Amino acid sequence: MKDLIDHLFSFHEVQLAVFPEFISFLKGRKKIIRIVVDNSNKPFNVTLFRKYGYFVKESLLYSSVQKNSFGSLVPSIDQIAGAEFVEVRMFSISSSHKDLDGFEHAELYGDVEKAGIYLGYPICCTKNIININNLKELWATYYLTDYKKNKSASYFTNRFPITWGGFSIIGELFPCSLTCSKAIEYANHMYDDMVDFGFHRVSEVMINHAKSSIYINAQNGAISNCENKGYDSIVFS
Repeated sequence: MKDLIDHLFSFHEVQLAVFPEFISFLKGRKKIIRIVVDNSNKPFNVTLFRKYGYFVKESLLYSSVQKNSFGSLVPSIDQIAGAEFVEVRMFSISSSHKDLDGFEHAELYGDVEKAGIYLGYPICCTKNIININNLKELWATYYLTDYKKNKSASYFTNRFPITWGGFSIIGELFPCSLTCSKAIEYANHMYDDMVDFGFHRVSEVMINHAKSSIYINAQNGAISNCENKGYDSIVFS
């Protein structure tokens, strides 16, 4: 299956955050994987995926470009009026055509909770995503508040490496809390799948990224992996 990995992460340059999720998909733990790429002329090799028994569906979406790594995927530019946007392509992949249809419908028509369940995300996290999305560019302050309340943050819930191009141990999931046991279990399974596939060095890098502290400006939601005046830290352990 190295050819599948090469096609996505070398040829299409899919962001590293999706890598652990894709490995768990190949392992059979996740029944659907969602891949979002720039709307370029690079062809997607559907035949290659069919060789392994996977169906692929493609959708053209619009991604809003906003501050602090916040963005949203919508099927119509009317839904992101006033914001800059770019066209992107979403590829949904599954061995079940029925599940693929259900996921694509949920994703395109804004049923975030149902889409998250198809992606194998913990239910508590899918139910909570609206609270994070409502904060828009201030989304990171949700986790800062959570950290100050619970005085703890598991590195298995650290998705912030996405903001600086690193490996996210939890993939694209927005955990409902930095101490959520279901989110920790979800990320732990993906880590185990990475090791089982032989990605030992990558797994070590992913752990190092996950254990990196993050710094957030509570006023404007800015995110940094370096200490800055006016920023509060989240220490993952």
